[in-house]
Amino acid sequence: MFGKGRRLFSIASVGLIVIAVMHLIGHLQAPPADLVTATLYAAMRSYEVDAGIGKPSMMNVLDSLSFGTSIMLAWMGLINLAIAKYVSVGERLIRTVCTLNIFATWTLVAAYAYYEVPPPAISLAIVAMLFTIARFRVRLSHPHL
Repeated sequence: MFGKGRRLFSIASVGLIVIAVMHLIGHLQAPPADLVTATLYAAMRSYEVDAGIGKPSMMNVLDSLSFGTSIMLAWMGLINLAIAKYVSVGERLIRTVCTLNIFATWTLVAAYAYYEVPPPAISLAIVAMLFTIARFRVRLSHPHL
């Protein structure tokens, strides 16, 4: 999994899992105890959206998306580690998955940068850079195929 030719890919994948855990810890933190935040949270809890099969509050929507982000980042990292462990060095699958991770992580970086949320933008940029470098360090056993 951390052998030559896939080390950076595996490190970047562990980075995704670490970011998922940090995201979850951040989400579970108690909100600031100021009046503005308390008012905002109360408004989000009271405003419901007709979703067709239920009426979740905006807080429920936010919580579900936040938990979903943590779950998906961890899942992405775990899938990558499974691929790194079970696919032979030189297989095109690792290079292809690395390319997909590059697209996904840089897209997330762009989204977080656009919405001006620096912690995930910075941490995901580090992981995206690792995937980008890893992509060009993965050697194929049959490059002419």
